[in-house]
Amino acid sequence: MAFGEKNVSLKAEKLCDIGVTAGINRRATGLMPMPMSKENHEVLVAGSIKYTNLLLSIESRQSSCCLRIVSSARKTRSAILIYRGRVIGCIYGEKGRDFQLFGQEAYQEAVIDLAQPRTLIDAYLLSEELVLAAAALFQGNTTVVQPTLPAEKLYCNTVNDLLAKRVVGCVVTNNNEGLAKCITYLFAGKIVGVYSFAKGYLVPILESGSGHSKNSPDDEIMVSTLSAVNEQEALNTTFSLTGLTDGTRITRPITCETARAES
Repeated sequence: MAFGEKNVSLKAEKLCDIGVTAGINRRATGLMPMPMSKENHEVLVAGSIKYTNLLLSIESRQSSCCLRIVSSARKTRSAILIYRGRVIGCIYGEKGRDFQLFGQEAYQEAVIDLAQPRTLIDAYLLSEELVLAAAALFQGNTTVVQPTLPAEKLYCNTVNDLLAKRVVGCVVTNNNEGLAKCITYLFAGKIVGVYSFAKGYLVPILESGSGHSKNSPDDEIMVSTLSAVNEQEALNTTFSLTGLTDGTRITRPITCETARAES
């Protein structure tokens, strides 16, 4: 994703630090999908590029991607999830604040950070399938599965049921303190990603996710399912990066094939 000249900064590692300790996520922004590979993203420094050009480029290309933003000056972190060039999820956190902002309120603060010099920006492309699955955390229904079985078995039963129903969403495996260990992304009957906070992306199969609870039967299994049932409904939950576009009416059901169309 080449939006400008790549900048090498000694502080670039801040973008990769999502607050993981011993394989456990401790930051809300860590719930945003990570880049699929180190080669699939680049770190930019605000001031070296015009952030408006970055947003216009994403919007005009209708890219599905993620932006992670770190402002040392404001002591803030944010992440923007983008579906076909439009914002479908946003988280904003500030050091010393006990809560996070979400949605348009979060985005307004993130844009302020983008305008600050030396703000770090990580921009990376994601598949539409992964973006929609991840969007369920922001635009969906979230429930904690009743712990009627050990967590490993409960995870397997839950994922298999969601796959059979062709649900779009994600399954988060939390430790007994409610902190995330693993996120499994589901799209229309298939696993499209398994992200381990200890090891990164794993092979997208059932065993990759269930293994996180093999020795911890008290883990919590949380499910988020996307409310939208077709592409237009998904777009209806988004808003413009720049305020210049309204989106295009699309009414096809969400399937693996429609997610890949025109990508």
